[in-house]
Amino acid sequence: METNKVLYAVNEVAEELKRNKIYDDKKILELVLEVNKLIIENHKLKEKKRIVESIFEDKEVKRALKLLSE
Repeated sequence: METNKVLYAVNEVAEELKRNKIYDDKKILELVLEVNKLIIENHKLKEKKRIVESIFEDKEVKRALKLLSE
């Protein structure tokens, strides 16, 4: 959902830049591709965060951390 909002906003900005002849199609495409790379990286980071959080929620990990802190 959040990704769709970002892509929609990028598309609107790209159309405005094109309409006002600020950037040509090639430059707009480069900008859109860069945004896509950032979105993909964001998804990867969210997945890594989810994995790390799930590790710390594991009962055995919690037990081990508790033993280490004593």
